[in-house]
Amino acid sequence: MTKRKKFILISLLVLLAIAATVSIVISRKQFRERKTEDLQTAYSLFDSGKREEAIKLLEERYQADKSDKQVASRLASYYFQNKEYDNFTKIADEAKLEDAATYTMRAFIARGNGDYDSALKDYEAAIKANPKSPAVYIDLANMYEVLNQPDKALETLKEGLNYSPKSSALNLLAANAALQLGDKAAAKEYAKKVLEIDKDNQRAKEILSRK
Repeated sequence: MTKRKKFILISLLVLLAIAATVSIVISRKQFRERKTEDLQTAYSLFDSGKREEAIKLLEERYQADKSDKQVASRLASYYFQNKEYDNFTKIADEAKLEDAATYTMRAFIARGNGDYDSALKDYEAAIKANPKSPAVYIDLANMYEVLNQPDKALETLKEGLNYSPKSSALNLLAANAALQLGDKAAAKEYAKKVLEIDKDNQRAKEILSRK
């Protein structure tokens, strides 16, 4: 083979390599740009009752890019809502999902299985992941109520009130927990705060009317 032919061959190979690279880059860009559309389509399908189609769409998307935590999180949520708990746990572990919502779902599953120790740990992890959300404190407090530990429930609610002092739900649950502990004065103080936020709350009025 002459030098000229070698040069031409090498040039063609370089051009083919460049073209292939450009094609891959464009394909990846299109894949990323389509994500919003796919997520919206999956939401519409799931919301309209076509849950299996929504899940299949996100499964394909996730398999194509397992580093995408947004897709993994949405898929995990759909598995959970569809009561596919094994699939939920698998993807939550694989994608290393560590947000409050995922921990709360883990806790729900553990609680349903009677594994209260794991449920408590997951609720605590949810609080650590999102300490400003009243819902995570409510969940943990309710868990302690189920375990007949109103003292720990009240402690949890107080922690939540540090972040959300105007939460009527947290204040009302704190009032109930205080009553269980026999502290009527504290219960009434929490009830007053509830009525400052929700003036028609019947439970808070009932607590205040107690002698």
